[in-house]
Amino acid sequence: TPAAGLPRKRRRPMVLEAKDWASMASDRSAGFLLTATAEPFTKLAARVGHDRALAFWRTSRDNRELLRRELLDLAPDRAALIDADFLPEGSWIASLKGTGQHQALEESAEVLRDEGFEIEWRGSEEVKAASGSDQLEGALFQPGDGGLDPVRLCRGLAALGLFEVRGGVRVRGGCPARARNNRRRGC
Repeated sequence: TPAAGLPRKRRRPMVLEAKDWASMASDRSAGFLLTATAEPFTKLAARVGHDRALAFWRTSRDNRELLRRELLDLAPDRAALIDADFLPEGSWIASLKGTGQHQALEESAEVLRDEGFEIEWRGSEEVKAASGSDQLEGALFQPGDGGLDPVRLCRGLAALGLFEVRGGVRVRGGCPARARNNRRRGC
């Protein structure tokens, strides 16, 4: 779906699918529109470097916002272009007691807030009240995230012509992506 905005920037995106559109990679969200991953930012940064981890988080956030702004969110002057039952309720990355993840998540929240992300740290009492579980020590809360119906999203993209070359995005079926390289080759 991030490919949908690229034709306006004079890019020629292609989505590679192992089978047909919406059968594998382009329909793997399970209904979650999330920023980044469940791994704490600080652990990712330790593994790949601060700048690369930050670029990943920014790209993920920007893609989420592009999808929301262009297709999912209602605006005062128009309805959403795709009715995918988007529910902007935010997301939680919670730490289980005894796992040691609490500190990494809390530190991640601080670093990401300093980098301009809309992200909040929620303490154990607030997380317990929201979840009903006393096994959680705390959580990152990302208010811009949400849930949607991935099948309705893919059908909506197809209805808008975004899975066709004329819509600016090409989808190539029968082409499993096994690695990335910058050389032009067929499947």
